[in-house]
Amino acid sequence: MGVKGLSAFSEILDVFLPHSVVIGAMHTVFLCHSKKLLIHLQTFITKENLLKINLKLRSISFIHDILRRPRLFSNVEKWKVSEVRLFILYIGLPVLAEFLPEERIGDFALYNVILRLLHDYWDNDKKLGDSISSLLKIYIKNLSKNVISNVCPPKLLTILTHTHLHLSFQCKKIGRLNWLTNFVFESFLGHLKAFVKGSSGAGNQLAFAFISNFFSFKNTRK
Repeated sequence: MGVKGLSAFSEILDVFLPHSVVIGAMHTVFLCHSKKLLIHLQTFITKENLLKINLKLRSISFIHDILRRPRLFSNVEKWKVSEVRLFILYIGLPVLAEFLPEERIGDFALYNVILRLLHDYWDNDKKLGDSISSLLKIYIKNLSKNVISNVCPPKLLTILTHTHLHLSFQCKKIGRLNWLTNFVFESFLGHLKAFVKGSSGAGNQLAFAFISNFFSFKNTRK
């Protein structure tokens, strides 16, 4: 149901609206709300502590699978979505714990737990799904209170923030957020892409061999 009535798509789609529209975690979660949240958290950190956080990020030794590492936290507004995702899911909580007020790090920890469960640990368990839905409602409720009390800006409470409430239902239908990703070069396609210009150039070798065999076969038939 929209502002102009029932959508015509409801007559032709085999999946009820709005569940037929897949929520893209890359944009809805990491590029929008998560990035805005990190920019907001900067306001609670002194310039001196920002420098300390930058040094912490530089000193982290990442595993070789992680291709893009977060740059300076003081320039978080320029981060790519893969940098935001890595920071939000895996390294942000221990890095920021000593630099944020207790309530702010508590809200961030709650958001971290929710995303980790949806992104990495979802297993279609009803109790888990209900628990995540409850945690999301608590997070949105706390965020609403912070906006009303001017602790957080209104831009943190948008339709995209509300969309988070539907992520648990989507995971029941499709699977965890990590399975539905636009980070193609960090997925199976990324492993294939690595063969094209890797140290052995396996992709180029296969393509060259295929073309050579194809044309040699055509020439022999002539």
